[in-house]
Amino acid sequence: MSIRKDIKDNELIMLLQQKDMVAYEFLYDRYAPMLYGLICKLVKDQWLAEEILKKSFAQIWKQMATVHPATCKLFIWMHNITRNIALEEISKTLQQDKSRKLSPSACKCSRIWRNNVVVI
Repeated sequence: MSIRKDIKDNELIMLLQQKDMVAYEFLYDRYAPMLYGLICKLVKDQWLAEEILKKSFAQIWKQMATVHPATCKLFIWMHNITRNIALEEISKTLQQDKSRKLSPSACKCSRIWRNNVVVI
């Protein structure tokens, strides 16, 4: 089965809700470049941007059943999912960076940490 290039979003949503993989590939081809551009504005790491895009499309697939084809603005809905995932990943990265800076193992000096006490 192939999908017309001029398919409207509400028709595409209905196919996606039927778990049509050809429709999912079409959705990816149509919207992934725009969503990737959004992600790249938020994160500067290409690997992380690609991971966020993968997570976003997985989440979009999972939540497609909740979308109402007649009223959904598909790109806005996908944009919001992608932005939220990107912000979550940024937050995780910041938390990891913060904990690394504060952890004793991150200390690059000759001090040894024992029981939260510095032994020189």
